[in-house]
Amino acid sequence: MALSISLLGPPQIRLERELISDLRSDKALALLAYLAVESDRAHRREKLAGMLWPDYTEASARGNLRRALADLRRAIGDHQATPPYLDTTRQSIQFNTASDYWLDVDAFTRPTGELAGPRVCVGEAGEEGDGVLCGLAGGVRVSAWVSLASTV
Repeated sequence: MALSISLLGPPQIRLERELISDLRSDKALALLAYLAVESDRAHRREKLAGMLWPDYTEASARGNLRRALADLRRAIGDHQATPPYLDTTRQSIQFNTASDYWLDVDAFTRPTGELAGPRVCVGEAGEEGDGVLCGLAGGVRVSAWVSLASTV
């Protein structure tokens, strides 16, 4: 089962060339985008929850993360994929680069292995100097992404 993740432009996720349109929230899509682009390491669940739901209590944010993760895994057929697209433990989540996937952002990876950076729409978050991933209502603030990436 091939998973295709297009993040440059309006985000599109395809499984076996079929567009996945049944994700229940943009946060599930933002979670997949973050995990796929930052696939070089496992991410602590509490950090992901704080990044995606910064205005919620930790318990609420962790519950939202569990629901978004379950929705995402269902939509991308993670339990049926061999190997699965996501490696999960009780403490962390990591995108499995050994899985059958394609990510358009990989085409813009520098020879050093560093990403040129996520495509952002600066100013759409309503705060000068910050932005969100294009096409995601209530998306991940770029500053939260950069901050999280720098603490690992």
